[in-house]
Order: sequence, then C-alpha cells, then structure tokens
Amino acid sequence: MAKGTGGTIYLIGLIFAIIVAFVLLGIAYYMNTKWTETLDELKRAKEDLNKEKDKVQLSLADAAQLNQIINGSNPPAGYVQLQTQYLENANQKLQEMLNDEYIALGPEVDLIRSPEVKEVWKYLQGFKDKSDRYKNFVDFQQDALKQLQACIHVIPSIWIKLIRAEEEKELINNRIETSRKTMQDQIDQLTAAKNRVEDEKIEAGRKFENERRQHQDDKDAKDKEISALVNKHKVEVARFERDKDTLNARIMELTKTRRRGYAETAQPDGEIVFADAKMGYAWIDLGRTHNLQRGTRFQVYQNSKGGNQKVKAFIEVKKVDQDMSQVAILPDYEYYDADAKIKYTLPYENDPVVKGDLIRTIFMPDGRPVYEKGTTPKFFFIGKTVGNHLYNRSELEKKIEEFGGKVVHSTELTADVKFGVVFPKAEEEDQTNLKKAEQFGVTFISEDQLLDYIGK
Repeated sequence: MAKGTGGTIYLIGLIFAIIVAFVLLGIAYYMNTKWTETLDELKRAKEDLNKEKDKVQLSLADAAQLNQIINGSNPPAGYVQLQTQYLENANQKLQEMLNDEYIALGPEVDLIRSPEVKEVWKYLQGFKDKSDRYKNFVDFQQDALKQLQACIHVIPSIWIKLIRAEEEKELINNRIETSRKTMQDQIDQLTAAKNRVEDEKIEAGRKFENERRQHQDDKDAKDKEISALVNKHKVEVARFERDKDTLNARIMELTKTRRRGYAETAQPDGEIVFADAKMGYAWIDLGRTHNLQRGTRFQVYQNSKGGNQKVKAFIEVKKVDQDMSQVAILPDYEYYDADAKIKYTLPYENDPVVKGDLIRTIFMPDGRPVYEKGTTPKFFFIGKTVGNHLYNRSELEKKIEEFGGKVVHSTELTADVKFGVVFPKAEEEDQTNLKKAEQFGVTFISEDQLLDYIGK
C-alpha cells in the first residue's frame, strides 16, 4: 500500500514534469517565433533607416548645392540669415530706388524715351511703399532680370554718347591747345614789349636822375637865396612886431576904459519888480528907454548887514519893453567869489529871487561893464551895403539917433563904441574897419539884432 502510494505520487510528479516541460517547450517556441519576428522588424527598420539616411544625404547635398548657388563661396547660411541678408536688403534697395528723388516716378516716367526702360519703371512703380515685395528668390530674380534687361538696352546708347563725348572732349582739347598756343604767342609778345618798356624805363630813370640832380643843385642855390631873404624878412618882421607892440600899447593907453570903483559897483542898475522863482522868470525896471538890449546879463544881489552884498542869482534879458523887461533866472549858474575864494551854484533853493532884489551889470575880462545905465550907446557901421529891406544906411543912422544912440565914423572909433553893426558884405567891402573894431573890443551885431535892440 505504501509502495502503491509512492508510485502514484511518482507518476503524478512525472506527468506534472512532462506537462511543465511541454509548457516550457511551447513558451520557448513562442518566444523564438517572437524573436524571429522582432529581428525581421528590426532588419526592416534598419533598412528604412538607411533609406532615410540616403534621403537625408541627398537633401544635404541638394541643400549644399542650393547654398552654393545662392551664397557662393561664403559660409553656409540659414533661412533667417538669407532672409535678412538678401530678401530684406533687396526690399530696402527697391524702396530706395523708388524714392521721390529719382526721376522715373510719377509723371516723369512718361518722359523716358526707351519703351523697355519705361515698361520696367512702370512695373516697379507698383511696388512703391511695399516693403515685403520679395519673399523668395524667384521674384527677386525676375525683377533683377527685368532691370538688367532695361540696363542692357540703355548701355549701347550710353556707350554711343560716351564715344561722342570723348570726340567732343578731344575737339575741345584741340581748341584749348590752339588757344593756349595763341595766348602763349601773345604772352611772348607782351613779355618782349614789357622788356622793351623796362629798358626804356631804366633809360628814363637815368635821365630823370640826371635831371633831378641838376634840379637839386638849382634848388640848393635857390634855397640859399630864399634863406637869405627869409632871414632878412625875419629881421623886418621882428622890427614890425616891435613897432606893432609899441603902437598897441599906445592904443591901449589911449583907449582903455576906467574901471569902476567899489562905490560905483555898489550902486545898482535897477531892481526886480516881479519874480516867479518856480517858473524861472522875473521883471526888472529897465527897458528900451534905458538902452537895454536883449541878451544882456545882470547879477541879482541884496544888501546885508555890515555893508556886505550877497549875490543870489544871475539873470538874462529875454524881452525888452518900453520901461520894463522880462528876464530869465539862469539855473545852475556857477559863481566864483574872488574875495572868499569859494564857488557857488546859484540860485539858492532856500533864498530865491524876490521882488525888491537889486541888479547890477556884469563886467568883461578887461574890466569894462557890459551895461552902463544912463550912457549913450555908440554904434559903428562896418561895410557899405545894407542887407535889410526896410531902411538904407542913412535911415538906420536916423533910427539909432531917435532911439537915443549915436553913430560914429571911423575917425571917431574908440573903446567907448559899444556895438559894431556888421553889414552882409563887410568882409569884402570894409576889412580895414573890421580889423580896427576888433582891436578896440567892439561887440559885433547883425542888422536884425540892431533892429531888435532899437525896437524897430
């Protein structure tokens, strides 16, 4: 029983081992089949890969050849580089060519004579302001060929024009050469003439130098004679000046006017009868009856304590009436007090000219008073022809006498004569008396000033 049981178990184990062996055999067969299929697929994939590699090699060869055609001997370039380097540049150049500065735009294109060139320009005008015209090299090549065709068409005419220009240039050069030779001949002739002139100039210079020396000798001789005459003249002039000084001293001695003393200068010539310091004018009690003349100046003063006199202002006669005259109070008048040795600016702001102030004449440098009250003014006519249309010479003399004056003649001319009436032609007609009046210090007035002075 035990042996039977052990045989059964052994048999079962053997059967199980056989079954496992068959299963493993089946699995091995399946795996072998799959491996074979996998190897076949791998072989086919390798063959496909080799085919793709061949296609890639062919594509790379085509790409290299295409790059060689496009880029030449330069290093290989990619799409972006070709796009930037060629197509964008071509688009930019196209827009520059179609810029308004070129003639072949707008109505100017109709002025092109060549039909082929005109056709190309009209074709290109359609792409103005289109910066993306060229997106591939085919379009760029076609436009380039059209432009090249237009250029090739124009080249013969340009060449002909160039040949003609060269011929014209040669002709112009020949003309220039001819003109140059002609001018050179003229220059040679002028040079020869210049040399002749230079020779003549040198010869003339020699003659001139000889004559100059002769004239210099003559001049030296004359200078000696003139020097002797000048010295003689100087002696005579010195003698004349000495005599003249003696005569002038005698004249001054005979004609000098006695200066006023203090007692006389202390006496007023008149007084202020009305004053308006703000307006700058006043009235005095002297007029035409006192022989007062417009333009005469007076000193305004007042007596102060101790017998002193205070100068307040200076006035100038502007309008002369019969017994009164209007005067202007002179502003910012500089007055030098010789006794006090002080300079004042008159009038004083705090001590203006008022009614009752006294007036007296001012004095000339030689001590003569400008105005002398109560004296008869003397007049002296200088010249012969009067210039006014109212009075002749005799009538003027009569009017002066009616005024209270006196007309003196040349023999009576002294320093006491106050006015010299200068007629228009005095310098031509009466030089002697004009100079004589100047020596006596006569005040010269015109006929108009005379008539205004005497009130006629």
